[in-house]
Amino acid sequence: MNHLFADSFDARFDSEAACIEWLFQIRWPNGFECPSCAHSHATVISTRRLPLYECRRCLRQTSLTAGTILEKSRTPLRKWLYAMWLMSQPEQGINAVRLQSLLSVTYKTAFYMLRKLRLAMGSLEAQPALSGSVQAGLDYLGRGILSVQEAAEGRKTPIMTAVAMDTTGCLNQVALAVVPPAFVRDRCLLPVGKIHFAERYIDPNATSAVIADSLLRTNRQFVNLRIYGHSFRDWMLQTFHGLGGGYLQTYLDEFVFQVNASLQGVPPFEKLSYLSMRPAHPYVRSPRSVRPSLAA
Repeated sequence: MNHLFADSFDARFDSEAACIEWLFQIRWPNGFECPSCAHSHATVISTRRLPLYECRRCLRQTSLTAGTILEKSRTPLRKWLYAMWLMSQPEQGINAVRLQSLLSVTYKTAFYMLRKLRLAMGSLEAQPALSGSVQAGLDYLGRGILSVQEAAEGRKTPIMTAVAMDTTGCLNQVALAVVPPAFVRDRCLLPVGKIHFAERYIDPNATSAVIADSLLRTNRQFVNLRIYGHSFRDWMLQTFHGLGGGYLQTYLDEFVFQVNASLQGVPPFEKLSYLSMRPAHPYVRSPRSVRPSLAA
């Protein structure tokens, strides 16, 4: 790990108190707000590892991490923030073995932390619906990405790759999603698969949307889609060494988070810190209203 990189984190977050102050400002940028009655004043109880905030109106006690992905974690906030710092560096990437070493935690804890942060990266708030001019198509991930057993069995996982462009034709958002096998036949996306993807990933008010049933036989119109699929493969090979299909979506979400932060000029560490303080919800994409033309 680059010493200058580590030193820059240490200079910004030199203590647990500095981490508490940072996350407090993110969760309550306008000052404390009681989750029950919205009162703005609280008494701080500092007898625990993390402070409690007791509302002066309704007396409800709230911790800084209540309702977030950090709730009930016994891992110091400084280690959580360092994990976010590491995951926010697109040119490096971090796996559980490396994080275990850097944070001096167990492998189980490192894996748990990365899992939680990837779920935050895949939240609807992190990845809003694609709008503007949308292109999407079916692609496959196989050898070099999946586990040794899956690769040996010749299995490949179908994924949807999608990009959104603004009115000037500039890319501003990317999406990658694992496709349920039932939506694919003869290596082509079925109409029901197009509808399923459009309902969950495309804004019904998108200017236009074209969904290709396969990127294996499409023209240059979809060149951006193949580029991001290949970029994900290269990123995975550089950072990880095979994974089971059950976790693939969360790795796709991490990659997409990095790409979209770059496209939109958003500081990834600040964005991930913000997402870590948002209400934690299971990763579920609900269907949206969708125009039939979006899945044509």
